[in-house]
Amino acid sequence: MTATPGPLPGESNDSPVLAGYPVTPPPLPGPVTFDQRWGELTFVHWPVLPETVADMYPPGTRPQGAGKVDA
Repeated sequence: MTATPGPLPGESNDSPVLAGYPVTPPPLPGPVTFDQRWGELTFVHWPVLPETVADMYPPGTRPQGAGKVDA
């Protein structure tokens, strides 16, 4: 069984919301090769004061403290 999605309730097939957008994506420029190895990876964690790293977070977010950090 195959179903073709139709317009959302209140929309028509000629909705201006998607006007000007291509129906299909452009072709990829060529073969995509990806290789990832975790054999030589180390995660190093150390305590920091939240206010010292707060400016590295996206706007509207803040670091979450995991406990007391001695200054």
